Amino acid sequence: MWLLKNDIDIPFLKLGILAVTLAIGLTACDLLVEDVLPRSDQDEAVLDSEGVSIQVRAEEQFLLDLRTVVQANTDLELSIVEEPEFGVADIQDQRWLSYLANANFPGEDFLVIAAKRGEEVLDQDTLRISAPPVGECSSAALPFTWVGSLSEPLIVYELPLPVEPDSCFPFDPMQGGFEILTPPEVGNLQVVGSQFLYEPGGDSAYTVRAVFQQCIGGTCAQGILTIQMEAAVPCQLLAQDDFLEIRYAPDSLFSTHVVDVLANDSLCGKAVEIAVLSGPSGTQWYVDSGKIVIEVYEAPSSSAQLVYMISDSAGLDTALAVINISFVEECRVIANDDFYNIRVDSVAEDTVNYFIDVLFNDAFCNIQQVDLQITQAPTLGTATVDDMGVIYSTVPNMELLFQADTLHYRICEGFVCDSASVIIQYE
Repeated sequence: MWLLKNDIDIPFLKLGILAVTLAIGLTACDLLVEDVLPRSDQDEAVLDSEGVSIQVRAEEQFLLDLRTVVQANTDLELSIVEEPEFGVADIQDQRWLSYLANANFPGEDFLVIAAKRGEEVLDQDTLRISAPPVGECSSAALPFTWVGSLSEPLIVYELPLPVEPDSCFPFDPMQGGFEILTPPEVGNLQVVGSQFLYEPGGDSAYTVRAVFQQCIGGTCAQGILTIQMEAAVPCQLLAQDDFLEIRYAPDSLFSTHVVDVLANDSLCGKAVEIAVLSGPSGTQWYVDSGKIVIEVYEAPSSSAQLVYMISDSAGLDTALAVINISFVEECRVIANDDFYNIRVDSVAEDTVNYFIDVLFNDAFCNIQQVDLQITQAPTLGTATVDDMGVIYSTVPNMELLFQADTLHYRICEGFVCDSASVIIQYE
Protein backbone atom coordinates (compact mmCIF):
# COMPACT_ATOMS: atom_id res chain seq x y z
CA MET A 1 0.00 0.00 0.00
CA TRP A 2 2.76 2.43 0.82
CA LEU A 3 4.50 1.93 -2.49
CA LEU A 4 1.24 2.37 -4.37
CA LYS A 5 0.49 5.59 -2.48
CA ASN A 6 3.95 6.98 -3.20
CA ASP A 7 3.59 6.20 -6.88
CA ILE A 8 0.34 8.16 -6.95
CA ASP A 9 1.41 11.21 -4.87
CA ILE A 10 4.69 12.07 -6.55
CA PRO A 11 3.18 13.34 -9.83
CA PHE A 12 0.63 15.44 -7.97
CA LEU A 13 3.40 16.79 -5.80
CA LYS A 14 5.39 17.83 -8.84
CA LEU A 15 2.38 19.50 -10.36
CA GLY A 16 1.82 21.43 -7.15
CA ILE A 17 5.40 22.56 -6.95
CA LEU A 18 5.24 23.71 -10.60
CA ALA A 19 2.03 25.62 -9.98
CA VAL A 20 3.47 27.39 -6.99
CA THR A 21 6.62 28.27 -8.93
CA LEU A 22 4.62 29.69 -11.86
CA ALA A 23 2.47 31.72 -9.50
CA ILE A 24 5.51 33.19 -7.81
CA GLY A 25 7.10 33.92 -11.16
CA LEU A 26 4.02 35.69 -12.56
CA THR A 27 3.75 37.81 -9.45
CA ALA A 28 7.38 38.82 -9.73
CA CYS A 29 6.91 39.68 -13.40
CA ASP A 30 3.89 41.82 -12.61
CA LEU A 31 5.84 43.70 -9.97
CA LEU A 32 8.77 44.20 -12.32
CA VAL A 33 6.62 45.50 -15.16
CA GLU A 34 4.77 47.90 -12.85
CA ASP A 35 8.07 49.29 -11.55
CA VAL A 36 9.79 49.67 -14.93
CA LEU A 37 7.08 50.72 -17.44
CA PRO A 38 5.36 54.11 -17.12
CA ARG A 39 1.66 54.49 -16.68
CA SER A 40 -0.42 54.61 -19.85
CA ASP A 41 -1.28 58.32 -19.35
CA GLN A 42 2.43 59.14 -19.08
CA ASP A 43 3.12 57.29 -22.30
CA GLU A 44 1.13 59.85 -24.34
CA ALA A 45 2.91 63.03 -25.58
CA VAL A 46 1.52 66.24 -24.14
CA LEU A 47 3.26 68.48 -26.72
CA ASP A 48 3.42 67.65 -30.39
CA SER A 49 4.58 70.21 -32.94
CA GLU A 50 4.70 67.77 -35.82
CA GLY A 51 2.95 69.30 -38.80
CA VAL A 52 3.14 72.83 -37.38
CA SER A 53 4.82 75.04 -40.00
CA ILE A 54 6.35 78.26 -38.71
CA GLN A 55 7.83 80.49 -41.40
CA VAL A 56 8.98 84.04 -40.92
CA ARG A 57 11.24 86.57 -42.59
CA ALA A 58 13.77 88.84 -40.91
CA GLU A 59 12.16 91.47 -38.64
CA GLU A 60 8.77 89.80 -38.98
CA GLN A 61 6.60 88.78 -36.05
CA PHE A 62 4.03 86.04 -35.76
CA LEU A 63 1.73 84.62 -33.11
CA LEU A 64 1.14 80.87 -32.88
CA ASP A 65 -1.94 79.45 -31.19
CA LEU A 66 -0.40 76.86 -28.83
CA ARG A 67 -3.59 74.84 -28.89
CA THR A 68 -2.22 73.44 -32.15
CA VAL A 69 0.74 72.06 -30.16
CA VAL A 70 -0.78 71.02 -26.81
CA GLN A 71 -2.42 67.62 -27.18
CA ALA A 72 -3.92 67.28 -23.70
CA ASN A 73 -6.76 69.47 -22.48
CA THR A 74 -5.41 69.91 -18.96
CA ASP A 75 -4.38 72.66 -16.59
CA LEU A 76 -0.82 72.85 -17.88
CA GLU A 77 1.69 75.63 -17.45
CA LEU A 78 3.64 76.35 -20.63
CA SER A 79 7.03 78.00 -20.59
CA ILE A 80 10.06 78.53 -22.80
CA VAL A 81 12.99 76.56 -21.44
CA GLU A 82 15.41 77.30 -24.27
CA GLU A 83 15.31 80.73 -25.89
CA PRO A 84 15.77 81.25 -29.64
CA GLU A 85 19.07 82.63 -30.87
CA PHE A 86 17.90 84.93 -33.66
CA GLY A 87 14.68 86.34 -32.26
CA VAL A 88 12.68 87.19 -29.18
CA ALA A 89 9.94 84.84 -28.00
CA ASP A 90 7.43 84.80 -25.17
CA ILE A 91 4.21 83.05 -24.21
CA GLN A 92 1.16 85.23 -23.74
CA ASP A 93 -1.91 84.23 -21.74
CA GLN A 94 -0.66 80.61 -21.71
CA ARG A 95 -2.08 80.32 -25.21
CA TRP A 96 -0.10 82.36 -27.71
CA LEU A 97 3.55 82.00 -28.63
CA SER A 98 5.03 85.25 -29.96
CA TYR A 99 8.23 85.23 -32.01
CA LEU A 100 9.93 88.30 -33.47
CA ALA A 101 12.83 87.57 -35.82
CA ASN A 102 15.71 90.00 -35.63
CA ALA A 103 17.49 91.64 -38.55
CA ASN A 104 20.16 88.93 -38.57
CA PHE A 105 17.71 86.05 -38.86
CA PRO A 106 19.63 83.50 -41.01
CA GLY A 107 16.59 81.51 -42.06
CA GLU A 108 16.60 78.93 -39.25
CA ASP A 109 16.02 79.12 -35.53
CA PHE A 110 14.41 77.04 -32.80
CA LEU A 111 13.15 77.22 -29.25
CA VAL A 112 12.07 74.63 -26.69
CA ILE A 113 8.85 74.80 -24.74
CA ALA A 114 7.89 72.71 -21.73
CA ALA A 115 4.57 71.69 -20.22
CA LYS A 116 4.37 71.42 -16.43
CA ARG A 117 1.73 70.56 -13.90
CA GLY A 118 2.88 72.06 -10.68
CA GLU A 119 6.59 71.31 -10.38
CA GLU A 120 6.43 68.22 -12.58
CA VAL A 121 7.65 68.61 -16.16
CA LEU A 122 5.40 66.43 -18.27
CA ASP A 123 6.85 67.04 -21.71
CA GLN A 124 9.15 69.20 -23.82
CA ASP A 125 9.04 69.95 -27.51
CA THR A 126 11.19 71.83 -29.99
CA LEU A 127 9.56 74.38 -32.27
CA ARG A 128 11.55 75.10 -35.38
CA ILE A 129 11.33 78.41 -37.24
CA SER A 130 12.39 78.66 -40.86
CA ALA A 131 12.35 81.22 -43.62
CA PRO A 132 9.93 80.73 -46.52
CA PRO A 133 11.41 79.65 -49.86
CA VAL A 134 12.79 82.44 -52.02
CA GLY A 135 9.98 84.30 -53.71
CA GLU A 136 7.36 82.93 -51.31
CA CYS A 137 5.76 84.48 -48.24
CA SER A 138 5.68 83.32 -44.64
CA SER A 139 2.80 81.11 -43.55
CA ALA A 140 2.43 82.46 -40.03
CA ALA A 141 -0.67 84.38 -39.00
CA LEU A 142 0.00 88.13 -39.05
CA PRO A 143 -0.48 89.99 -35.76
CA PHE A 144 -2.54 93.18 -35.46
CA THR A 145 -3.18 95.28 -32.38
CA TRP A 146 -5.68 97.95 -31.55
CA VAL A 147 -6.20 99.88 -28.33
CA GLY A 148 -9.63 100.96 -27.18
CA SER A 149 -11.36 102.36 -24.13
CA LEU A 150 -14.10 100.76 -22.08
CA SER A 151 -15.90 104.09 -22.21
CA GLU A 152 -16.69 103.36 -25.86
CA PRO A 153 -19.75 101.12 -26.33
CA LEU A 154 -18.65 100.03 -29.81
CA ILE A 155 -15.21 100.07 -31.40
CA VAL A 156 -14.75 99.99 -35.18
CA TYR A 157 -11.44 98.72 -36.51
CA GLU A 158 -10.08 98.32 -40.03
CA LEU A 159 -6.92 96.48 -40.97
CA PRO A 160 -4.10 98.95 -41.71
CA LEU A 161 -2.60 98.57 -45.16
CA PRO A 162 1.20 98.50 -45.56
CA VAL A 163 2.79 101.91 -46.06
CA GLU A 164 4.79 100.50 -48.96
CA PRO A 165 3.50 97.89 -51.43
CA ASP A 166 4.06 94.39 -50.04
CA SER A 167 3.19 91.40 -52.18
CA CYS A 168 3.27 89.21 -49.07
CA PHE A 169 0.50 91.15 -47.31
CA PRO A 170 -2.26 88.53 -47.61
CA PHE A 171 -5.32 90.63 -46.84
CA ASP A 172 -7.41 92.83 -49.11
CA PRO A 173 -10.00 94.84 -47.15
CA MET A 174 -11.72 95.78 -50.40
CA GLN A 175 -12.58 92.12 -51.01
CA GLY A 176 -14.35 91.60 -47.67
CA GLY A 177 -15.08 88.00 -46.75
CA PHE A 178 -13.48 88.12 -43.29
CA GLU A 179 -14.62 85.57 -40.73
CA ILE A 180 -13.83 85.03 -37.06
CA LEU A 181 -12.23 81.64 -36.39
CA THR A 182 -11.54 82.10 -32.67
CA PRO A 183 -13.58 84.80 -30.91
CA PRO A 184 -12.11 86.79 -28.00
CA GLU A 185 -12.72 85.44 -24.53
CA VAL A 186 -14.25 88.75 -23.42
CA GLY A 187 -16.65 90.91 -25.41
CA ASN A 188 -18.29 90.36 -28.75
CA LEU A 189 -16.44 90.65 -32.08
CA GLN A 190 -18.21 90.69 -35.44
CA VAL A 191 -17.15 91.48 -38.99
CA VAL A 192 -19.28 93.63 -41.29
CA GLY A 193 -17.69 93.91 -44.73
CA SER A 194 -14.09 94.85 -44.02
CA GLN A 195 -14.76 96.38 -40.59
CA PHE A 196 -14.31 94.65 -37.26
CA LEU A 197 -16.96 95.69 -34.73
CA TYR A 198 -16.12 94.99 -31.11
CA GLU A 199 -18.41 95.41 -28.11
CA PRO A 200 -16.26 95.47 -24.95
CA GLY A 201 -17.10 93.47 -21.84
CA GLY A 202 -15.90 93.81 -18.27
CA ASP A 203 -15.20 96.80 -16.07
CA SER A 204 -11.39 96.88 -15.83
CA ALA A 205 -8.57 96.95 -18.35
CA TYR A 206 -7.89 93.68 -20.17
CA THR A 207 -6.25 92.20 -23.26
CA VAL A 208 -7.84 89.54 -25.45
CA ARG A 209 -7.01 88.01 -28.80
CA ALA A 210 -9.00 86.66 -31.69
CA VAL A 211 -8.12 84.73 -34.84
CA PHE A 212 -9.69 85.78 -38.14
CA GLN A 213 -9.40 84.57 -41.69
CA GLN A 214 -9.91 85.87 -45.21
CA CYS A 215 -10.11 83.62 -48.26
CA ILE A 216 -9.47 85.05 -51.72
CA GLY A 217 -9.59 82.82 -54.78
CA GLY A 218 -9.36 79.66 -52.69
CA THR A 219 -6.29 80.87 -50.75
CA CYS A 220 -6.89 81.58 -47.08
CA ALA A 221 -4.79 83.70 -44.74
CA GLN A 222 -5.13 84.01 -40.99
CA GLY A 223 -4.48 86.94 -38.72
CA ILE A 224 -4.40 87.35 -34.97
CA LEU A 225 -6.02 90.45 -33.55
CA THR A 226 -4.88 91.64 -30.11
CA ILE A 227 -7.43 93.92 -28.45
CA GLN A 228 -6.12 96.03 -25.58
CA MET A 229 -8.93 97.66 -23.65
CA GLU A 230 -8.05 100.50 -21.31
CA ALA A 231 -10.10 101.39 -18.26
CA ALA A 232 -12.91 103.83 -18.92
CA VAL A 233 -12.13 107.46 -18.15
CA PRO A 234 -15.00 109.32 -16.48
CA CYS A 235 -16.62 111.55 -19.06
CA GLN A 236 -16.06 115.26 -18.53
CA LEU A 237 -17.59 118.26 -20.22
CA LEU A 238 -15.50 119.58 -23.08
CA ALA A 239 -16.21 122.91 -24.75
CA GLN A 240 -14.73 123.52 -28.20
CA ASP A 241 -13.96 126.97 -29.59
CA ASP A 242 -16.30 128.40 -32.23
CA PHE A 243 -15.71 130.82 -35.07
CA LEU A 244 -18.05 133.55 -36.32
CA GLU A 245 -17.53 135.98 -39.18
CA ILE A 246 -19.69 139.09 -39.04
CA ARG A 247 -19.97 141.04 -42.26
CA TYR A 248 -21.36 144.54 -41.94
CA ALA A 249 -21.95 147.59 -44.08
CA PRO A 250 -20.86 151.04 -42.83
CA ASP A 251 -24.33 152.50 -43.29
CA SER A 252 -26.11 149.47 -41.81
CA LEU A 253 -24.13 148.33 -38.79
CA PHE A 254 -26.74 146.76 -36.51
CA SER A 255 -27.07 143.00 -36.97
CA THR A 256 -28.03 139.91 -34.95
CA HIS A 257 -26.16 136.60 -35.04
CA VAL A 258 -26.98 133.24 -33.40
CA VAL A 259 -24.21 130.75 -32.52
CA ASP A 260 -25.02 127.13 -31.63
CA VAL A 261 -22.03 126.74 -29.30
CA LEU A 262 -23.10 123.30 -28.04
CA ALA A 263 -23.04 121.74 -31.51
CA ASN A 264 -19.34 120.82 -31.26
CA ASP A 265 -19.09 120.44 -27.47
CA SER A 266 -18.87 117.11 -25.60
CA LEU A 267 -21.73 117.05 -23.12
CA CYS A 268 -21.49 113.45 -21.79
CA GLY A 269 -25.24 113.18 -22.06
CA LYS A 270 -25.71 115.83 -19.37
CA ALA A 271 -28.10 118.75 -19.32
CA VAL A 272 -25.89 121.84 -19.31
CA GLU A 273 -26.25 125.54 -18.70
CA ILE A 274 -24.49 128.28 -20.68
CA ALA A 275 -23.09 131.47 -19.16
CA VAL A 276 -21.34 134.25 -21.10
CA LEU A 277 -18.38 135.55 -19.09
CA SER A 278 -17.17 138.37 -21.36
CA GLY A 279 -17.65 139.72 -24.86
CA PRO A 280 -16.35 142.39 -27.26
CA SER A 281 -17.25 146.04 -26.95
CA GLY A 282 -19.94 147.34 -29.23
CA THR A 283 -21.99 144.17 -28.81
CA GLN A 284 -24.69 142.76 -26.57
CA TRP A 285 -25.31 139.06 -25.94
CA TYR A 286 -27.68 136.68 -24.22
CA VAL A 287 -28.45 132.95 -24.10
CA ASP A 288 -31.60 131.64 -25.75
CA SER A 289 -32.58 127.96 -26.12
CA GLY A 290 -29.05 126.65 -25.75
CA LYS A 291 -27.58 129.18 -28.18
CA ILE A 292 -25.74 132.47 -27.78
CA VAL A 293 -27.26 135.49 -29.50
CA ILE A 294 -24.88 138.35 -30.36
CA GLU A 295 -26.15 141.80 -31.35
CA VAL A 296 -23.73 144.24 -32.98
CA TYR A 297 -24.56 147.94 -32.59
CA GLU A 298 -21.22 149.74 -32.76
CA ALA A 299 -18.34 149.80 -35.21
CA PRO A 300 -16.08 147.03 -33.91
CA SER A 301 -12.40 146.26 -34.33
CA SER A 302 -11.24 143.64 -36.80
CA SER A 303 -11.45 140.74 -34.34
CA ALA A 304 -12.65 139.94 -30.83
CA GLN A 305 -13.55 137.07 -28.53
CA LEU A 306 -16.57 136.11 -26.51
CA VAL A 307 -15.82 133.77 -23.58
CA TYR A 308 -18.50 131.38 -22.36
CA MET A 309 -18.77 128.54 -19.86
CA ILE A 310 -20.86 125.39 -19.84
CA SER A 311 -21.66 123.54 -16.60
CA ASP A 312 -23.84 120.71 -15.39
CA SER A 313 -26.86 121.41 -13.21
CA ALA A 314 -24.86 120.83 -10.01
CA GLY A 315 -22.03 123.08 -11.16
CA LEU A 316 -19.48 120.33 -10.44
CA ASP A 317 -18.33 119.89 -14.04
CA THR A 318 -17.50 123.00 -16.07
CA ALA A 319 -15.66 123.85 -19.28
CA LEU A 320 -14.61 127.11 -20.92
CA ALA A 321 -14.42 128.05 -24.59
CA VAL A 322 -14.45 131.15 -26.78
CA ILE A 323 -16.23 132.39 -29.86
CA ASN A 324 -13.60 133.89 -32.15
CA ILE A 325 -15.33 136.76 -33.94
CA SER A 326 -13.93 138.42 -37.03
CA PHE A 327 -15.55 141.60 -38.38
CA VAL A 328 -15.42 142.19 -42.11
CA GLU A 329 -16.64 145.41 -43.66
CA GLU A 330 -18.88 144.36 -46.51
CA CYS A 331 -18.27 146.61 -49.48
CA ARG A 332 -21.10 148.31 -51.33
CA VAL A 333 -20.61 149.33 -54.94
CA ILE A 334 -22.62 152.39 -55.99
CA ALA A 335 -22.17 154.16 -59.33
CA ASN A 336 -23.55 157.72 -59.53
CA ASP A 337 -24.34 159.69 -62.67
CA ASP A 338 -21.83 162.34 -63.78
CA PHE A 339 -22.18 165.64 -65.66
CA TYR A 340 -19.39 167.11 -67.74
CA ASN A 341 -19.30 170.42 -69.72
CA ILE A 342 -17.20 171.10 -72.85
CA ARG A 343 -16.72 174.58 -74.29
CA VAL A 344 -16.83 174.73 -78.10
CA ASP A 345 -14.26 176.65 -80.13
CA SER A 346 -15.19 178.45 -83.31
CA VAL A 347 -11.89 177.67 -84.93
CA ALA A 348 -11.45 174.11 -83.56
CA GLU A 349 -10.41 171.57 -86.19
CA ASP A 350 -8.43 169.00 -84.22
CA THR A 351 -9.62 166.25 -81.83
CA VAL A 352 -9.36 167.11 -78.15
CA ASN A 353 -9.17 164.47 -75.38
CA TYR A 354 -10.99 165.14 -72.12
CA PHE A 355 -10.40 163.02 -68.97
CA ILE A 356 -13.58 162.42 -66.98
CA ASP A 357 -13.07 161.05 -63.44
CA VAL A 358 -16.25 158.99 -63.33
CA LEU A 359 -15.22 157.25 -60.06
CA PHE A 360 -14.98 160.53 -58.15
CA ASN A 361 -18.51 160.32 -56.74
CA ASP A 362 -18.91 156.52 -56.80
CA ALA A 363 -18.82 154.25 -53.71
CA PHE A 364 -16.59 151.18 -53.42
CA CYS A 365 -14.06 149.67 -50.97
CA ASN A 366 -10.78 149.29 -52.84
CA ILE A 367 -10.10 151.19 -56.05
CA GLN A 368 -7.43 148.64 -56.97
CA GLN A 369 -10.14 146.00 -57.20
CA VAL A 370 -12.63 148.06 -59.23
CA ASP A 371 -13.28 146.99 -62.79
CA LEU A 372 -14.54 149.87 -65.04
CA GLN A 373 -16.25 149.15 -68.35
CA ILE A 374 -18.06 151.32 -70.94
CA THR A 375 -21.36 149.64 -71.70
CA GLN A 376 -22.73 152.16 -74.25
CA ALA A 377 -20.56 154.47 -76.35
CA PRO A 378 -21.34 158.17 -76.93
CA THR A 379 -22.56 159.45 -80.35
CA LEU A 380 -20.84 162.83 -80.69
CA GLY A 381 -17.39 161.54 -79.72
CA THR A 382 -15.52 158.41 -78.66
CA ALA A 383 -14.79 157.09 -75.17
CA THR A 384 -12.08 154.79 -73.79
CA VAL A 385 -11.20 153.64 -70.26
CA ASP A 386 -7.89 154.94 -68.95
CA ASP A 387 -6.37 155.15 -65.46
CA MET A 388 -9.68 154.35 -63.75
CA GLY A 389 -11.45 157.11 -65.63
CA VAL A 390 -12.88 157.75 -69.08
CA ILE A 391 -11.18 159.67 -71.89
CA TYR A 392 -13.75 161.38 -74.09
CA SER A 393 -12.47 162.47 -77.50
CA THR A 394 -14.22 164.98 -79.76
CA VAL A 395 -13.74 168.03 -82.08
CA PRO A 396 -15.40 170.83 -80.07
CA ASN A 397 -16.44 173.11 -82.95
CA MET A 398 -19.46 175.37 -83.22
CA GLU A 399 -21.60 172.63 -84.78
CA LEU A 400 -21.86 170.97 -81.33
CA LEU A 401 -22.94 174.07 -79.49
CA PHE A 402 -25.84 173.40 -77.09
CA GLN A 403 -25.88 169.71 -77.91
CA ALA A 404 -25.55 166.85 -75.35
CA ASP A 405 -23.87 163.48 -75.56
CA THR A 406 -24.25 160.44 -73.22
CA LEU A 407 -22.14 157.40 -72.41
CA HIS A 408 -22.96 154.55 -70.03
CA TYR A 409 -20.47 152.67 -67.79
CA ARG A 410 -20.42 149.94 -65.15
CA ILE A 411 -18.15 149.39 -62.16
CA CYS A 412 -17.67 146.05 -60.39
CA GLU A 413 -15.81 145.04 -57.24
CA GLY A 414 -15.75 141.29 -57.16
CA PHE A 415 -19.23 140.10 -58.03
CA VAL A 416 -20.95 143.30 -56.90
CA CYS A 417 -21.67 145.76 -59.74
CA ASP A 418 -23.55 148.97 -60.45
CA SER A 419 -24.07 151.20 -63.53
CA ALA A 420 -24.36 154.90 -64.21
CA SER A 421 -24.26 157.47 -67.02
CA VAL A 422 -22.12 160.45 -67.97
CA ILE A 423 -23.98 163.34 -69.60
CA ILE A 424 -21.70 165.63 -71.63
CA GLN A 425 -23.02 169.12 -72.39
CA TYR A 426 -21.49 171.32 -75.13
CA GLU A 427 -21.65 175.03 -74.30
